[in-house]
Amino acid sequence: MSAVAPGKPLLSNPVLRAFVRRLGISLAILLAIAYLTLFGLIVGERGKAGLPARPLESAAEALRRTLDYLVHHPITYHWHREDLLAPGLVLTLFSRSSALLVLSLLIATLIGVPLAACRSETLYQ
Repeated sequence: MSAVAPGKPLLSNPVLRAFVRRLGISLAILLAIAYLTLFGLIVGERGKAGLPARPLESAAEALRRTLDYLVHHPITYHWHREDLLAPGLVLTLFSRSSALLVLSLLIATLIGVPLAACRSETLYQ
């Protein structure tokens, strides 16, 4: 027996629809970050070499590199003169930066909660 009633679309559940929408937005943001990072690196390479930036060519090259990265994603990364598997490298780097992440979230919470409380008081008065 299926979880979806016959004749009812799969995404009729509002919770599932919200999850799929958030997942899609998150993926779009990650793609935009990857594209802008590659665009900045390409413009930086051109600047270091003393070449003109040429934004349209750089934008097209960044798009090509982003698509190439998605299709031919490397399994290993060369890091500190050795080849490491991607999950191991991510775990190592995340564990090293987790203290900074926690500190950043704490500071953001200490600033954001009072600001939100002040804002909500002014909205509902």
